[in-house]
Amino acid sequence: MKVLALLGTYHQGGSMDLLTDAVLEGASSAGAKTEKIHLADLGMQYCRNCQACWERPELKLGKCPIDDDVASVLRKITRCDALVLGTAINYGWPTGVTKVFMERMGPLYRRRGGPGVIGRIPTARLAADEGPVKGAAVVTCYGTSFGPLPFGDAQPGFKILKEMLKSANVKDVELLSGAWQVMDAFPISRRHHLLAKARKTGRKLATS
Repeated sequence: MKVLALLGTYHQGGSMDLLTDAVLEGASSAGAKTEKIHLADLGMQYCRNCQACWERPELKLGKCPIDDDVASVLRKITRCDALVLGTAINYGWPTGVTKVFMERMGPLYRRRGGPGVIGRIPTARLAADEGPVKGAAVVTCYGTSFGPLPFGDAQPGFKILKEMLKSANVKDVELLSGAWQVMDAFPISRRHHLLAKARKTGRKLATS
C-alpha cells in the first residue's frame, strides 16, 4: 500500500503540511508507505495545450513532449494506492501551482475514437475496469466559514479538486479543511480534533 501526497502550498511547515503529515502518519500506522511532494519544488513548465498526451490510448500514461519533473510525479500517481491533495482556495480556486499541475495531468487522459468520430472526448486512462480505484483526501484552507468570504467562495474550488482527482480513478474523497481566520486564533497544532480526524482519514486510506 502506497499513499502519495501532493501539496500545492507555498508555505512549507504551515497548516496544510501539518494536516497532511497527520494523514500520512495515520496511513503509516496502518502499514502504508507514504511520500509527500511539494508541487512548488518541481521543475514544472506550463501546459502548451498541444494535446499530444491524449494520443496512444494503449498506454497507461500518455507522452508529454515537455521534459521536466511532471512525468515522474504522474508515474507515481499511476502506481500509488491512495492520494492526498493539499492546496489553499484563493478567490474560489486552488493555488496557481496546483492549477499548473492540473493542466499538466493531460497524460492521465486518452482520446477515444478515430478522426471524424463524434464525441472524441478524452477519458481517464486509469479506468475502474482496468485497475483498482484509489482512495483520496483533500486537505485545504480557505477564507472564513461564516459571513462574506474575502477570498471567494470555497465550494467551486472543492468541486475542481474532486474533478482533478477523477483522472486518477479515485473513489470517495475525504475533505479536511479549515478557515484562515479560525486558524489565526486556533492554529492546526492546537486543533487536536482535526488532527485526530486527519490520522483517522490516513488509516482509512491505508486499509480501504
